[in-house]
Amino acid sequence: MCLHQDGLLATYSCAAVRTALLSAGLAISSTPPVGRRSPGTLAAHSGSAELKVLPILSQAEKEHLLTRAAIPYRDPGLSDSPEVIVMRRQQEQQASSLEPTSHWRKRWLLGTQGRDFMETSGLSH
Repeated sequence: MCLHQDGLLATYSCAAVRTALLSAGLAISSTPPVGRRSPGTLAAHSGSAELKVLPILSQAEKEHLLTRAAIPYRDPGLSDSPEVIVMRRQQEQQASSLEPTSHWRKRWLLGTQGRDFMETSGLSH
């Protein structure tokens, strides 16, 4: 609600934030990594003109959104302490039937597909 219709939101965060942005109805894209190995995230309203210039997520990034790492931090009443929010997410991750992030990491970052992920995410440089 706070993002202007033609605005872009940029963050260094990845999976959990991306899931929350998608849940809010925004379209997402990745950025080249800045000061770290992982890419960041760009988001825009689905009808935004800015959306046309956003690159699409790589296959590895799409699959990352199907892992436990993508479970967002939740604070339904916007009043919980950080400790409660983190604990809630940990409980949700433990109860989740989503793929463990370690399996995704082995497949994409440590396996042969890792080269493809590193190249499409701009991490090979």
